Amino acid sequence: MVCPDSVRYDLDVYHDQLVSKCDLFTSENIGFANASRIFGQKKRIVDLLGYYEKLGSGDAFRRMCVLDALILNPDRHYGNFGVLFDTETMQVTKMAPIFDHNKSLFPELDEDELARPVLHCASWLGPDFISTAKSLLT
Repeated sequence: MVCPDSVRYDLDVYHDQLVSKCDLFTSENIGFANASRIFGQKKRIVDLLGYYEKLGSGDAFRRMCVLDALILNPDRHYGNFGVLFDTETMQVTKMAPIFDHNKSLFPELDEDELARPVLHCASWLGPDFISTAKSLLT
């Protein structure tokens, strides 16, 4: 598994609509802070990796970026990843589980658009998926 610490999604019906659902990864004792709260402005991949390595979560960050390259997830913005923290001490403990892949594999494209090769797909976290993933593979 590319990201063993990821949120598991299921399908369900809510108000007669098909929806995806998942368990919460926060609680009264464990909070979530997204990357925009931590970093404020956009950072270079090497700076993001350095932060997560100091938390002992460097491997999890690398795996998230590689997964995004594999599934072509263009929506990994600074609100879609972050850290977990102890709500009593406010101490950051680790990278949050990976979540929110709903825009992966181009669900908005029609058959004709999918038939054309994808030459470039922008990533929020680097210049493109392939170079970002390659730079993080060790």
